[in-house]
Amino acid sequence: MRQNDTFMGFVELNERAWGTDSYPGRPRLEEILRARVVAFWQHARNRDPAYRVSVHENLLELHEWAAQMLIEGKNRTPEKRLARIYVDKRRARIKGVRILLEEDK
Repeated sequence: MRQNDTFMGFVELNERAWGTDSYPGRPRLEEILRARVVAFWQHARNRDPAYRVSVHENLLELHEWAAQMLIEGKNRTPEKRLARIYVDKRRARIKGVRILLEEDK
């Protein structure tokens, strides 16, 4: 496993490369280190290599994002692409998506 494949390695790499970039909702380093779920995003519409970071208490927000991409993805291009997810500082990946249906009224 390469150093930047670990949670700390990737956080350090991101902070060195883009630590001075400012964007709405950018978490502080302390928030990243304390968070249970950390997601790294890239802009989906251009080839900007910079990552944006979001922190979450649980996976619900990422579930909602994945469901929205599944439902609305063919009608509009997403603004961001999920690049990496870390849960409890361990790298994770989306294994599947569950679809729940209800009667259309």
